[in-house]
Amino acid sequence: MFSGFYTVASGMLMNQRALNISANNIANVKTSGYRAKRLVKTTFDEQLVRQMNGGQTGLGRGSVISVAEGEMTSHKQGPIVDTGKTYDLAISGEGFLS
Repeated sequence: MFSGFYTVASGMLMNQRALNISANNIANVKTSGYRAKRLVKTTFDEQLVRQMNGGQTGLGRGSVISVAEGEMTSHKQGPIVDTGKTYDLAISGEGFLS
């Protein structure tokens, strides 16, 4: 009876989360060492099949409910800028500090 509301609510929550990530990326665009993130979206059907190890589920073509699969962080090389500070360092090429 209320399945349309679940579809609308999931879409609104997904768009709000995507907006929050975009706003965080824009706010930190000038922050040294910040890596942009993006939201990985999937549907409820795809997530259910994945969790059932790829088995046949017999799912129909109902309303599509959005599900957040996770966030991905971009690890591409950024510009190296001299900060003039003694203890700042940068890695050029392949390498990672954790």
